[in-house]
Amino acid sequence: MNKSILVVEDDEILAENVCLFLKRNGWEAQSCGSAEEAIKLVESLRPDGVVSDQSLPRMSGIEMVQKILEIDPQIKVIMMTGDDSAHTAVTAMKAGAYDYLTKPVALAELQLVLERAIGASRMEQTLQFHQQRQARGSGISAMVGTSPPMQELMTTIR
Repeated sequence: MNKSILVVEDDEILAENVCLFLKRNGWEAQSCGSAEEAIKLVESLRPDGVVSDQSLPRMSGIEMVQKILEIDPQIKVIMMTGDDSAHTAVTAMKAGAYDYLTKPVALAELQLVLERAIGASRMEQTLQFHQQRQARGSGISAMVGTSPPMQELMTTIR
């Protein structure tokens, strides 16, 4: 299964380099230069993950994370920024970012973070699937037994 990543970066050269690196390492990658465009692409493409600069024109990366997670809470967003303050990192994580990297980003580190994020997302989806499947097989209708005490118990439960 291919892993798709949306790179949101207003520096075209950096965006191109990140996409090229990801594509060479087996990812499907696409880039855009603004939060507004990213939100539209998330709605149509439903990528596995988003790698975004924190500082974007017109809308901050933090605001964008919140809007993306409203569309699809399963998408993992990795924030990148030149600001290495703890406050900015905490703000990004509180907004829902999966992780936070400071620039200049080592591309190998970015790949490791993406692998971990997508792996976590897939585990969450698997757990949700099994929880839903287990819930469908439960309830009064799943109870076994036709004896009078069992029928009385089912009546009491209802």
